Amino acid sequence: MHITTIDNYNNEINYELDEAFINDIISLSEINLQDNNDNSIFLYKSPIHEKFKDRNIFKYEKHTNSIITSNIAGFIGVNNISISIKSRFTDKNQNDYFLHYMLLKVLNIHTTKFQHNIDNEKSFSFLPYLFNLYLKNAYKTGLFKQYVKNEYNNSKLKGSIDIARHIKYNFMDNGNIAYNVREHSYNNPLNQLIRHTIEYIAEHKEYAFILESSDIKDIVKSIREITPAYSKKDRNIIISKNIKSKIHPYYTAYEPLRKICIKILKNQQLKYGQSKDKVYGILFDVSYLWEEYLYTLLKPLYFTHPNNTYKSNPVKLLNISPNWYSFPDFYNNKIVLDAKYKILKSMEDVDYDDRHQILSYMYILGIKNSLFIHPVVENNECITAPLNSSKNNLLYNSTVGIYNFLIPQNVSSMQEFIKNIKVLEDKFTSFMKQYM
Repeated sequence: MHITTIDNYNNEINYELDEAFINDIISLSEINLQDNNDNSIFLYKSPIHEKFKDRNIFKYEKHTNSIITSNIAGFIGVNNISISIKSRFTDKNQNDYFLHYMLLKVLNIHTTKFQHNIDNEKSFSFLPYLFNLYLKNAYKTGLFKQYVKNEYNNSKLKGSIDIARHIKYNFMDNGNIAYNVREHSYNNPLNQLIRHTIEYIAEHKEYAFILESSDIKDIVKSIREITPAYSKKDRNIIISKNIKSKIHPYYTAYEPLRKICIKILKNQQLKYGQSKDKVYGILFDVSYLWEEYLYTLLKPLYFTHPNNTYKSNPVKLLNISPNWYSFPDFYNNKIVLDAKYKILKSMEDVDYDDRHQILSYMYILGIKNSLFIHPVVENNECITAPLNSSKNNLLYNSTVGIYNFLIPQNVSSMQEFIKNIKVLEDKFTSFMKQYM
């Protein structure tokens, strides 16, 4: 059975479920995102940070037969039940083009080359995106190197003699010696696994464009160069060699890449019924995706984007204390921007904490203007209001506003969605230029 829900909603299930299905839903609802170590659940983004502490994927209320979701979208399942959690800014009966598009933009994949038809989308369709992400993250530590056993038969003895092979190949005195040696090599089972995954993706036109993104092309080229022994017929052998992790702690970033490669090559498509009570899923923190998507539009306008997760570009509050800092989403010398993956119909919908947070950013940075930017399904307008402040206050003559970023609705294909949202992106960037 498959259930489709919308993130951050109380979604009522409109049909009866037997006890087995209800138990499966309850088991999924009890999974904690921070403590989950299941190899078959992938959570983008990674590493899991403080915001996921004590948060479950969703809650199930048996007495109302409903699922209560949070800012997590994607696919999750166990046994014979699977659940799709779509973005709240996508119609429940449509494909989640918005989620796909944000991933394309955040991962720097060329949307103009996107040909994949996601009608009746499968959870597997997200795996190549994650391969792109994890390959880039792993490569930051360098190409993976590992000790491997190599067999030689020549006159340059430098390892242990292999008596059986020596007798077989050198029964006549030809000057050669058969020997084995352990060598630190790039041509190892893990890099072979990555190579097989690259070639698998390249074989499928709907995914091949992912390998052409500017920040991954050189990595793909390097992997191909260090795996000259690649042969498609060895795929199952290479997969079996990588089923168990043999990764040195220095190369920790290669572990999620190993898992993704195996899933892609086995084309598992997150088959929820593979083994009893085994949970599978791909999940996305859509509030994070929304923030990073906006940065792809704001970066060319020279906005600073502090990152709370990685503690980069903090705004220091006290010079004498390194622990006094804050992280506004975006700012320049004219305006502070706060990305909100929320529905804000008016200034009254901005909650108490968000109000005080944006004012503190303005005060600290000495900036007169601020905007909350959130997605909407209609009404692409901007609301601004003057701040009620006395003349001798630093925030005198300041404004706070809400920008409604329209997400295309009622589109029939991904290509149509991309065409429509490009127009709205241009409108947003033009607005920001004028506002500054």
